[in-house]
Order: sequence, then structure tokens, then C-alpha cells
Amino acid sequence: MLIVEPPSKQAMLKLLRDLVDGDQDRKTVFSWQQALVAQYGWEIPLTVAEGYWYFYSLGALLDTTYFGEPLLRDEDLFEYRLDLEGITCSERIGGIVRYRAHQRPGQDLMWPLFECARTGKGLNELGFQSVRGVFEKRDAVVEQLTLMIGTQHFLVLTHPDDPEGKIYVLGETRSQTELPMIIEALGLRQ
Repeated sequence: MLIVEPPSKQAMLKLLRDLVDGDQDRKTVFSWQQALVAQYGWEIPLTVAEGYWYFYSLGALLDTTYFGEPLLRDEDLFEYRLDLEGITCSERIGGIVRYRAHQRPGQDLMWPLFECARTGKGLNELGFQSVRGVFEKRDAVVEQLTLMIGTQHFLVLTHPDDPEGKIYVLGETRSQTELPMIIEALGLRQ
């Protein structure tokens, strides 16, 4: 049973661990999250580093994709945990490195640089472990990769519940110097 009170970072970590290990069921966690959203709206007293966006992502625990699979996968919940624990991601393809939110200094505005049809591909099929969740107040679940080439950070995202979706690449700057390297490494086509 979950007490309907705002979680701490440690409570979020335990909850995510219990969900992945099967010690907590999705319906119970969803009901708990919805009760807190009804009470606090978007003002839950958690910072991003304590799991703010991961808390709001739990509102999609019972949602499914158009294929009938869970919209939030166990690997997403596991990635939330790794990020909150501060564990550095070391996935690499050539000169491109995937990172977790805690590894990126600041949260600067990202500029749209490229888009292409998804053609049925999930971001996981591009070579890196993607993460799904709610990461802005529009309350829509996105699937994203956070990547770095040299010192430039990029965000690759799609809407996993849209069968006709697109893949978008956003960058910290409007400079497109490294963009061709990402497009080629991930096998994206316009």
C-alpha cells in the first residue's frame, strides 16, 4: 500500500525498483500517482534531480502502444532509476555517446534541426537504449535518446504512440556541423 504523500528521491528510487522487480503492481502505483496529481497538479514538491518528470511519467503506466504493448516499458523504469542514482551511461557508437539527464549540464533550449519519417522503427532499433516518459507539461509520452558528439548535446525523439510518427533531432545550437554524423550513425533518412 502506498501512502498518498509526495515522494522523496529515495521513495522514488524504491518505487521504481519495486515496479521493475514486480514487488509493486502498475495499477496501484498509477492510482497513487493520480491521487497526488489531483492534489498537487504540476506543483509536486520534487526537483528534476529528485524525479519530478519520472513521477509524472508514472501517469502512463497503464497506457499501451498501438501494438498493445506497455507504453512505459520496464527498461524505461530501470533507466529512470539509473539516472536518479547518478549512474553514468557509457553506450557509444563511433564518436556518439548516449548520456542520461544527470550527465547534461543545464537544460538549455534545444533547436529543431532535422526530421524524418519513423517508418515503423522505434528508437531502440537505432542502436542505443531509448527512454520513454513525460518530459514537459504537455503530458505526452515521448521516446528519446540524449546524445553527445564532442561537446554538443542532441536530443532524438519520437512519439511512440503515433504509428505514423516522425523522428526529430534537436540540438543545443543551430549549428549543424555534427548533424550529418548523427544522421548517418543512426541510419536516418529524409
